[in-house]
Amino acid sequence: ADVYVRNAYDSSPREIESIKRQFSLHRALSESGTVDAHDLILSAGAVAGFTMPALECRALSEVAGTLEPRGLLAVLRDTAFAIFGLHSLGYIHGDITSNNVWVSQGEVGPRGTLLDLGFSVPVGTRLITEIRGTPGHISPEARVGRPFWQATDAYSFGVMLDSCLAYCSDISLREVLGQLATKCSITAEETRLSDFSVIYATLVRIGRATVDSRFPHSDYLLPLRKTGLVSITKSIR
Repeated sequence: ADVYVRNAYDSSPREIESIKRQFSLHRALSESGTVDAHDLILSAGAVAGFTMPALECRALSEVAGTLEPRGLLAVLRDTAFAIFGLHSLGYIHGDITSNNVWVSQGEVGPRGTLLDLGFSVPVGTRLITEIRGTPGHISPEARVGRPFWQATDAYSFGVMLDSCLAYCSDISLREVLGQLATKCSITAEETRLSDFSVIYATLVRIGRATVDSRFPHSDYLLPLRKTGLVSITKSIR
């Protein structure tokens, strides 16, 4: 099979540690929306990179406008599930954008894969001397040097989600996704929706209620009530 090689940019201890961390995280997350890493590459006994499968895919930023509502929602669900897996391991992605979500064609439709774990840091990491991430997607607290928490990724996910709304042709779906984007990207960190198990479950329920054209059972709405997305019921009647 074709492979992609992620080489270390240099031989500094920091870069080598980053390569090892990315390799370990890819291996751990291979079942939850990221690509498995094959092998570490050694050069003169030192870590020089790692290999991973070469994907036939394109960035969400390039293909969002071509996806049907069901496909777009599937990609967003896959992305949220991968972020949840990363958080479960105690790490923050740190750079969630539509350029780092890649879309491939699966057996049942488009699938999303979360890539580029180069900025990933342990939960609670505080970066004093640098700002990591993509301008416009960096949370307000990260911009002023506060620790990286789950809410940091939630803000970036909300911004990414909001950028996809223009490409969603389903009015009801666009409305409820807009509500979710707002909840994820609230400026105040303490009131931001940041639990990705809830975000993922919300996307699943939105799919059942809108894309699948089935009015949701009251059980489906429970996580939505907890997160304040109760107006979904108005959007799907």
